[in-house]
Amino acid sequence: MKLVRLASSNNGVFTSNFGNDMVLDEKSKMALLNLTFTSDIGQIVIDNNSSITTQTDDSNDLTFLVRFLDGDKFLPTQDGYDRFVAVVEHALNKTLALGRGIDALANSSGSQYRIVKDSGGKYVIVFRYCPLVSPLNYFIDPDDVFSAQALMNKAFSIKKTTTSEAGGVVPFFLISLQLEDNEVARITNDANIISSTTQISMGSGYMTARVADLIDNTSASEDNGFAIGLTNVALPTIGIQAGDEIPKSRIFAEVRINKPLQPYKYRDSTQSVDEIESTLYPHRVAATPLVTGYLNLPLGNDWTQAPAAATERFDETDLGTIATYRRTQVGSAIIQWWVATSATAWNVYNTKPVVVGSTPDNTATADLTTGVITIGTSTFTPTGGVPAVVTVPVNVNLHDVMGFEITGNKLSICVYQDKASPNNKNVIETIDIPVGTQLYPYLYINGTKDHVKVDMNNWTANSVEMIGKLADADQVLNGRGEGWGPDERNGLYFNKDNGMRNGQQLLQRDAAASNIESALPSVYYKQPENERRFGANVDLDFTLKMPKQILRNLGFKDMEDDGDFTFNSPIIDGVWTTAEFASGLPNIYKSDNFLVESTSLKLDSYDASKVQYNTNVQFSPGAEMHGRRKNILMTLPVNDNVGGLVEYETNTPIFIDIGNAEKINVKNLNLRVLRKDFSPIKQGDELAIMTLLIDN
Repeated sequence: MKLVRLASSNNGVFTSNFGNDMVLDEKSKMALLNLTFTSDIGQIVIDNNSSITTQTDDSNDLTFLVRFLDGDKFLPTQDGYDRFVAVVEHALNKTLALGRGIDALANSSGSQYRIVKDSGGKYVIVFRYCPLVSPLNYFIDPDDVFSAQALMNKAFSIKKTTTSEAGGVVPFFLISLQLEDNEVARITNDANIISSTTQISMGSGYMTARVADLIDNTSASEDNGFAIGLTNVALPTIGIQAGDEIPKSRIFAEVRINKPLQPYKYRDSTQSVDEIESTLYPHRVAATPLVTGYLNLPLGNDWTQAPAAATERFDETDLGTIATYRRTQVGSAIIQWWVATSATAWNVYNTKPVVVGSTPDNTATADLTTGVITIGTSTFTPTGGVPAVVTVPVNVNLHDVMGFEITGNKLSICVYQDKASPNNKNVIETIDIPVGTQLYPYLYINGTKDHVKVDMNNWTANSVEMIGKLADADQVLNGRGEGWGPDERNGLYFNKDNGMRNGQQLLQRDAAASNIESALPSVYYKQPENERRFGANVDLDFTLKMPKQILRNLGFKDMEDDGDFTFNSPIIDGVWTTAEFASGLPNIYKSDNFLVESTSLKLDSYDASKVQYNTNVQFSPGAEMHGRRKNILMTLPVNDNVGGLVEYETNTPIFIDIGNAEKINVKNLNLRVLRKDFSPIKQGDELAIMTLLIDN
């Protein structure tokens, strides 16, 4: 009789190399005396550094995104399993990206993953493109339960406001928001005009609202302007309707503008302070600009200063937040920042100004006829000719757009401005989105009708979970039920942009708005009409690659090894969705059976656990099982154990024939612990110990 003790820290794989050969007589036998190890038994495990890959267009490498996962474990309770599903969904959504501008080809903007259940309780991984919706999109038959208006009536709590259409004949129009005539200015957020029960899409989503007009009401209070935000709960579901004050504890993020000459403010739920003042100032927000024109000073370069014999130049470098031009003196360290205050007047600063209206170090005036500038006792005369006047455009498409972007499980608070890249997109703050977070849009106005007008209020709506109720997979794929999609009667999808009233299509048709349009996320695809159309010129081939370990725990069968599995599925034209269906119910290892298999010595043992091996064919429950030779040393029954510790010891060892017909010399003795389906275990941090008895 021989006793052999082995150890492993390699996922249940025991290897050994004896310095002296172990001699086994003919017809020897081997038994497992005891075994101790920790594994993912009773736990759901995500391996560290495993990854998920999405490619929304197989013909476009730019849509290929890989994201790595953090290792995690979940207890086999309902709460643990719900957490696991939420983490996986969170990881899936991290692989979706935003595209920008009209040239964004086949990006995944406005899309999301959701893990839902079919009618039999099996999990389905759903990928869907979501519509860019406007809460004022009332234009379909309200008696049709699946029409845009009917859905919007359910999806939004909307307080009556003054609305106005602009832009001419359909489709070139949009709706703007203002308070009613009898509404007064307020510092509270109870002018909550729009409150949604529909989430923003949590994969690659965005929300916008444009400052159509903003006039200073001269008040010293924060009672002008408006705000958009996202709450962590659907406010109407907790009794907070449009017109009610929004609890600050429910606000996840917010961005607010008060006056044209005051910086944007924002709220971030991860910060301890209530509201934070940013360093970003509004650029174009007034329908009637405060400054309508000014001299284009760089066109006059070089400038001759008198009486000093100096050469001056103006440029648009390092302007900061509010400067119009920067002045430098050739051969000198003198630098100044000039801010146009009218067609002929300038404020001059010796240090870069960051606050609108701050006291200048000097002032200057310009003669529009000669171009000569007077500053104190000096004059600047242009040698490049009289510079032309820059006319400040009166075009709402050039006004600031406030917004949120969701991508990579982060939310960015943004303001898009009519400035050259990269200053056309300003990220005020970026916030991590925790697992399981659901965000619901809102908008409120503080200023009166005479001072504030808002338009282009849109967001990519979670169309798998419309009206605050998660659809099952059957509803997702046929566009019916509380979760809805692009079905033939759903105007939110099939009126395309021609009826969306969202304003973004107007930006795409206005060449002057290219700075803002190119910075904004876009749900559109490049086509002759520059509109989002379903099917035409859009690649419908889709790839998703996930670890088999994760798929096993979602109920996907035949995922025995620890590699990745790739789904290649078409996005279904007409419902703009693809779905991967689990073949069985989720399999949580509570009470299980482990195998100990020899990989160096042949044992006289057999396995008859399947009708046919190496196939995915489903057989009837009564089908006859077929056997095969397997080197099984022992099977270990394991009871419910949420800690993952397995301790096996027998008082009566069961010896299995090695079957050697003659004496053999053994230098290596290798074994491994497997799950009941012969897949590897995931070993915990503790060292695994195995003791063998060999009877020879």
